[in-house]
Amino acid sequence: MAGATCVMATIAVAQAEAGMYHVVACSNLGSTSAALPNNAWTQVPARAPSGLEAFVACPSMRGDRRDGIAAQDQVPGPSNVDAGAEVFWRFAAPPGTSITEISVARSLGKAGDESWRPYGRADGAVFDTCDIAPGQDVCENAGDATFAINNASTIDYGVRCDAPSGQCATGSSLHNVWTSLYAADVSVTDSSAPTLTGGPSGPLWNAAGYHGGTQSASFGGSDNTGIGEADWFVDGRPQGFDRGPCDFTRPLPCAEMPADTQHNLNMAALPDGQHQLQAVVKDAAGNQATAGPINLNIDNTPPAAPGRLTAVLAGDGLTASWTNPDGQFAPIAKAHYKLCPVGLGAGPCQAEQTATGTNISSINGLRLPGPGTWGLTVWLEDAAGNVGTANIAPLILGPAYASAGITLAKAKLDRHPAGRPRQGGQSADREARDPLPLPAGQAPEAAQHHQERRRTPRRLHRPPQAPARRPPHRHRDPHRELPRRRHPPLRQAQPTRQAHAPLAGGPRQAAERCSLCGEELLDGGRSIPYGCFARSLRPDGSVARLFPPSRTRFGDCVFARES
Repeated sequence: MAGATCVMATIAVAQAEAGMYHVVACSNLGSTSAALPNNAWTQVPARAPSGLEAFVACPSMRGDRRDGIAAQDQVPGPSNVDAGAEVFWRFAAPPGTSITEISVARSLGKAGDESWRPYGRADGAVFDTCDIAPGQDVCENAGDATFAINNASTIDYGVRCDAPSGQCATGSSLHNVWTSLYAADVSVTDSSAPTLTGGPSGPLWNAAGYHGGTQSASFGGSDNTGIGEADWFVDGRPQGFDRGPCDFTRPLPCAEMPADTQHNLNMAALPDGQHQLQAVVKDAAGNQATAGPINLNIDNTPPAAPGRLTAVLAGDGLTASWTNPDGQFAPIAKAHYKLCPVGLGAGPCQAEQTATGTNISSINGLRLPGPGTWGLTVWLEDAAGNVGTANIAPLILGPAYASAGITLAKAKLDRHPAGRPRQGGQSADREARDPLPLPAGQAPEAAQHHQERRRTPRRLHRPPQAPARRPPHRHRDPHRELPRRRHPPLRQAQPTRQAHAPLAGGPRQAAERCSLCGEELLDGGRSIPYGCFARSLRPDGSVARLFPPSRTRFGDCVFARES
């Protein structure tokens, strides 16, 4: 990616001091004595001279001369071996490395003929051998030993006929010369640093972005001993590593690491804020090459809930706005929101929607899906991809919000049945007025209150009622004064909950046929204040009928006042 390429142009490769690794064979030294193969020592010559033999018997039992990595005279076999004949096992250091130490568990010795030479040697110089003391018939070096080696390229363990001329005698039933390595541990020094290849490149290696959770980038390395490990360092401390396929029974223990190898970094435990990131590759000896550092902006914390969520009418829609939470390292980049119907028989929520923008704090052009009361919920997502799903801000939007952008200029408000004049001689058409438009930025409740004051008639009347049936004549005492019936004065309308059976189409369709001037939803309808008229709309938007402020029911809409 372009960001990684730009960063790589300024990367300095850091080289560590010379390191060391160990190559083991046959078994481990010490108390564990784990069985190991021999992948490091090679027989020279590949075919032993006449009268000599070499073989491998690993894992070693450490109690038999014919055990481990062995070279000896052949028994039974030819009775003599020519002068200068030898067979040995060789460890060769990889190019660019050297041998600085060897630790062995071994048995080497000779018996009878002093012309034999069992040995361990480095670059031809013998460092481990034995000589038969005067008056003795046998010499042997047995047990564990460690030898310092001066940067040699080869180590040999074997046997040789060192007679100046002639021959060396072989044993008849027991060996006259032998060398057995029961365990070997060679210390190899590598002074060269590896090369980091292929980047790094990927989403993690981006100094300009925000990061969280687990991300990755790709890089590899090459070295004369192979790549043993790839690491991520954050603020100078290792935070994650990938080990290469290494086998330390071989002189060249590790393989090259391809440049497109992906390496993950889990940042969940790191604190939010800016950190320093380095990519590191290490060879088998621990030498390392480093890319970076670059800035790493980490944010693992989801945003808190929006504050002070409000909505106002703006143009032909709504604008929802809020304040973003404090203490946010990665800026708010996306707002998630959802609309859900509220009330009896409410249907399912609308699909989740999003709005994007740097430090976004409002949603413009929001339209409610239909009439009635709706609930708006908003939650936030930051630039690192953290989503505050559990941190929501709710807001209830009443029917006045749903009417935003709906024009009723052509709707005729038929407040009374056709042909019945209004009291005072005024016609219904004269009093029918279109609703006032809602100014931009004004809450619907304030505009609705102003609208209701304009539409409220000056005088109220009761709806016509059928003539009451006169009770049968009863004799009463003319001298007894009956109490006068007092009618209670009219009071402000109060909400009255009234159960009723919904009509065909259900409460949701009925709600779509009613446009009310009340405020509280009661069992599918609304209570309206005293002196407020309600209009019922047909599906095409025209006005069907107006009801005076009395206990009236139309469809699923119930209006009531107390008298």
